[in-house]
Amino acid sequence: MKNPKFSIIIPTKDRHHFVSYSLKSLLNQTCNDFECILINNSERESETKNVFDELIGDDPRFKYFRPKKRLSMDKNWEYGLEKTKGDYISVLIDKVMLLPGCLSMAQRSINEHSDCEILSWWSEAYDFVEEDDSHSGFYKPTGDFNLPQVCNSEKELLRKLNFLYHRSREGRFYFRGKVCFGLYKREMVNKIKKNIGSLFSGISPDYASLIAGLVCSKKIFDIGAVGCISLNSALSNGRRAQNSESEQIKFLQKFDPNLDFLNNLPIKDKFRSTHNVVAFDYKEILKKYGKPFDFSNGYLELWTSEDVNDKNLSMKLRFLKIRNRLEKMLSKEFARKIIKKISIMANGFFLNQKELQDEKKHREFCLKKHKCNSPLEALEIAHNHYSSLRSSPYNLK
Repeated sequence: MKNPKFSIIIPTKDRHHFVSYSLKSLLNQTCNDFECILINNSERESETKNVFDELIGDDPRFKYFRPKKRLSMDKNWEYGLEKTKGDYISVLIDKVMLLPGCLSMAQRSINEHSDCEILSWWSEAYDFVEEDDSHSGFYKPTGDFNLPQVCNSEKELLRKLNFLYHRSREGRFYFRGKVCFGLYKREMVNKIKKNIGSLFSGISPDYASLIAGLVCSKKIFDIGAVGCISLNSALSNGRRAQNSESEQIKFLQKFDPNLDFLNNLPIKDKFRSTHNVVAFDYKEILKKYGKPFDFSNGYLELWTSEDVNDKNLSMKLRFLKIRNRLEKMLSKEFARKIIKKISIMANGFFLNQKELQDEKKHREFCLKKHKCNSPLEALEIAHNHYSSLRSSPYNLK
């Protein structure tokens, strides 16, 4: 029996009410050439197992595993990876749903760009009306309308390491290269494991694997389309830790019970900052590859201070210096972009009539407030909209 094209790992812990949506989104895929590996890392097995059994039945594409003991997040993800057999690997966070045509879109992209080691799609959001209601909410489409592009991994690596943007303001760049919003080629994953022992490591394995992937790849294919919807909830590790020092300490102790690693944070004492913790993971991965990086360019410190609401005067002065430097750089970059746009138009490569019509239609779609009775309704709305855009990579026709 041949191996499946795609291996989708769903690591989960005590979020059975969310993981049901992730599983349903896979059951509704228009592409059947995949396997799903669900890893239940909870102390209590019954709730998640009951959801799995009820939804999946005897579907051979889906496999359920529960480690003998509770694992740290990175070890749990790696445990799931060891169970996979597919040519391409993705991690589906247990509060993320794939659009029905996501894997079909990925299949077509791979056929055209098989030399790219990483495939990326974008995510949109679904906000629950109430935290204790895991059904009704608002679907928030993204305003971006971009065409597919092949990206240079080295340039994307520098973009990440320089922290030019706050994580919440990265736009489509936030998703590019992450295994949670795309696919990693098996050959690249094997190369990473051979070089540094594992794909997933660190406090935030999604960020650590991002850097490992960018170091080990040459090209990323950004599909230029939405592939999933994320369910926004206060139950996420990041949100809880950001809002509470005690929650952050509990979260970090799962990685290092004695918290000895705090001495090696790029910005000392700012352990509540997600940016600072992410930078620590970046630093550790680069160290394994013998590629040290200087994070003291100012941007990391700026976002770290914003994370922990540190408003000291020296930081404000530092920000002004950075902003002035950035404005000068951007003015040059803006001029380059204008020249590039003019040259593209002169060569006749501007948006054609079909693409212009799609852009207008999408812009109008994004202005609407989409109230839904459940996340699955949001999936249906998104699927119908993107299928109707004739120039969209998601279009199934």
